[in-house]
Amino acid sequence: MSIFNPLKLFIDSAIEELGETTLPRTSQTIVMWKEEVVEQTAQRFVKELNEMMTRLRKTEESLKRFNKGKKVSMNTTEAGTSMEEKIQRQIQLDVKQIRAQMEALEVTEKTLAIIDTLLEPENK
Repeated sequence: MSIFNPLKLFIDSAIEELGETTLPRTSQTIVMWKEEVVEQTAQRFVKELNEMMTRLRKTEESLKRFNKGKKVSMNTTEAGTSMEEKIQRQIQLDVKQIRAQMEALEVTEKTLAIIDTLLEPENK
């Protein structure tokens, strides 16, 4: 499932209703719709993700202060992986998937660059 399914359905239904000759998939209108929706979605995703990571860091810092002096930290697994590290790994997987969905919509490199800000260098 793609977060861009509603956009795909909207475009498909518009083309079906108006006809491929009236509204071809390569028309400027379709390209503009895709670019605008995907760009706005990517910008919002980046903003929300950055805010979530800031809150997570603050929570981990609070837990560290709370657990100071205790032998076991609640935010670290047995293997020594913090909750933030686990979440970062999952985010990288999610971002790669969203980027692939964006590529499938054939958006511009400028729009792809928005989501690329979330990719770690080794994942680009």
